[in-house]
Amino acid sequence: MALCKLTRDAADDGCTLVDNRFIREHLPDADGDALKVYLYGLWLCRAGAPLCDNTLERMSDALGLTAAQVTAAFEYWRDQGLVTIVNTTPLEVAYVRPGQSVKMYKPAKFADFNAQLQRIFDGRMLLESEFLKYYEFLDDTRLPQEVLLLIAAYCVRLKGDGIRTNYVLAVARAWYALGIRTVEDAERHIDLEDASTESLRKVAKELGKKSSIDLDDKQLYVKWTSSWGFSDEAILAAAKLCKKRGGMERLDALLDELFRELGSAVVTALEQGEGLPAHGLRGGEGRGAPGGLRHSPSSKSSALTSTARPAAMAALRAWGVMSLWAVSRI
Repeated sequence: MALCKLTRDAADDGCTLVDNRFIREHLPDADGDALKVYLYGLWLCRAGAPLCDNTLERMSDALGLTAAQVTAAFEYWRDQGLVTIVNTTPLEVAYVRPGQSVKMYKPAKFADFNAQLQRIFDGRMLLESEFLKYYEFLDDTRLPQEVLLLIAAYCVRLKGDGIRTNYVLAVARAWYALGIRTVEDAERHIDLEDASTESLRKVAKELGKKSSIDLDDKQLYVKWTSSWGFSDEAILAAAKLCKKRGGMERLDALLDELFRELGSAVVTALEQGEGLPAHGLRGGEGRGAPGGLRHSPSSKSSALTSTARPAAMAALRAWGVMSLWAVSRI
């Protein structure tokens, strides 16, 4: 119950302000029914009408219109950018300030996408606001619709159709950052994540983690192996040092630090034929490079050639395994 509120008489005696931009830019082109619906809805918003009065049925009765006519009027104002339809069953509308930028999308452009996305989320109805978030992502990234559908289906397969749109789009943004642009890219990435399950079970065992492997774990593992170049042996060695000390999050932070501190130095040394660097995770005292290979200061690193990169990454994996003893000093 609200602390303070107007009596019904006071609310009826008050004023409902109509933005001048609405009068100037939208009123001349709107028909009578659309105007009645817009103004009556604006009054409901401003007057703080009781919930029992603020329904599609009550508005239809008050205006002498059918529910379909009221809905059509709100769809008209949605296309004008003055409202958003938050929910269709029951109808729920949010008014937008005139002049506020609201991007509109042609329904035909996403008709097939909408149908396929809804089939993926078979257990619940997607809201219009959720569809709009998908449209905005596709518009911003120019990612093919088929790729986003594949990502959504993969997320639902692993986490169920109760997951929220923001989670799916967070996964999509992460994959986009990895350079995934086509269906083939996405399928290869999914294969990598699916193949990581057995290796992740071993990592979880070393960490003392008892919960099941989930999508977030798989994405971390692909990052460690494919993006950072660590072998299973290096990851397991690091996991032993993180047992019951923060789980996957701590392991990710540790491998991130190892890669940032050592990775660029390894690549630079290999490019210039200098061998592997002879420093540890946090600098300080020298901790010895594998095989006694030397390290000397080098200038700014150049890009690896396609033939040099595999050798560099293999060396990084070896360095990762052999240097993890230094991590225990953290």
